[in-house]
Amino acid sequence: YLSGGSIIGVPVGFIPRVSFDGPLNPSTVTTTNITLKKNGSVNTAGSVYYNSMDNAVEFVPDNVLSASTSYTLNISASVTSISGTAVAIITKTFTTGAADVVKPKIVYADGDNYGISVQFDEPLNQTKAENGSYYTLKTCSASTISADGTTCGSGSPTTVSLLSGVNLHYERDENKMWMDGLTLTPGDGFYIGVSTSVTDIAGNGFHATDNKSWTGNVMDGSKFGGGQGMFQQDTMGMEDFNMKSMGMMPVGAWPMNSMANTTTLYF
Repeated sequence: YLSGGSIIGVPVGFIPRVSFDGPLNPSTVTTTNITLKKNGSVNTAGSVYYNSMDNAVEFVPDNVLSASTSYTLNISASVTSISGTAVAIITKTFTTGAADVVKPKIVYADGDNYGISVQFDEPLNQTKAENGSYYTLKTCSASTISADGTTCGSGSPTTVSLLSGVNLHYERDENKMWMDGLTLTPGDGFYIGVSTSVTDIAGNGFHATDNKSWTGNVMDGSKFGGGQGMFQQDTMGMEDFNMKSMGMMPVGAWPMNSMANTTTLYF
């Protein structure tokens, strides 16, 4: 995208993101203090988000950006650190590329006792991505499901409802969908498919047959660090590990003292 000092050919689904070297005052991260202007003057409708984990702000446009158009991201000195210090003013201009006509794809999917995660190759429309009626989840006892989701072992897979008791959450930062609140059996096969009603932010729906499903086997959540499965990895602490049972195994030992008749002790 960087060419001769200019930022060009940026995808029309681009979400501007800026990271800082320290925590910000969240109340100052607003659409008044952070703007995206089309052709340098016309405000782009959107929302701003602050991620306190990595001290980053995002401007998420309400609609896909216009093709072959100049946009300027502005962050004013009204945005401050947690201590009240104004940030340095940021003005960054970029030009978008051609209109997006590429359909989104599933990159991979994983499953454990508690649910399914699905990785996509580009940002999706969040409202549509979080609609459980647009997905098909099937499982098969101790057997892998066929790529088209129709057969497994000597029988047929079982369809699992995603419409009740299941939390669907789309993560914009990673283009990933999490479906938790399920009760799945480790070792079972699973199939997850997405309908053409789910679109990227440019409005392109998934292909009717290609790159719109994934099959795999349900992992055992107890085998993850802390024994809590993949859905709890972000909330784990040292209290979730039993060092008595984990221990440490040496991979090598040699004298640390080269003097004759001297003993080296290892703890």
